[in-house]
Amino acid sequence: MSEFLSSSETERIGQDRLSVLLAQADFELTEPYLSELRDAYRFVKRMSARVHRDYRYDEEPAHRFDPRAFELSGETR
Repeated sequence: MSEFLSSSETERIGQDRLSVLLAQADFELTEPYLSELRDAYRFVKRMSARVHRDYRYDEEPAHRFDPRAFELSGETR
């Protein structure tokens, strides 16, 4: 175990907790995938903790994307 990981980050997520999270996301996985996800969840948890979440609504890249800029209409914008 790395000295940089807390005990909660090195433990597998419980089956009940994982089932709730998957149900909320409307995911249905078979047992081999569930087992793999339980093993990998600690890494997903650490990664999601590093994601910047304090964007204003208008700063979110998805809200600034204009798909019309990629239309093949022959116009230059």
